[in-house]
Amino acid sequence: PDIEITLRQGSSATAQIAKVNDKTFDYLQKTISAFQEDIIVTPYLVLGATDSRFFGDLTTQVFRFTPFTDPEGFHGVNERIKVTEFKKGIMFYYHFIKDYN
Repeated sequence: PDIEITLRQGSSATAQIAKVNDKTFDYLQKTISAFQEDIIVTPYLVLGATDSRFFGDLTTQVFRFTPFTDPEGFHGVNERIKVTEFKKGIMFYYHFIKDYN
């Protein structure tokens, strides 16, 4: 069948695709593994808008990532995150930024 795809008004163009064979991805992968060894870090498609669209002018290496591993309460009624998850996320970003060289 013939399929026609049109860009909806108010939609944005596709964001750039970050390179996984780059030192930045290697560093992200290493930092994630340091926090939780049993996680396999792999690229995936993020559906929906994220704040990452605002960083495309700063770098081509924009990774759409969250360090939170407990999805309970994400994007629903009474959206929330557990305090323990929030603290783990803060620590992840602290080390990710502090240890970057």
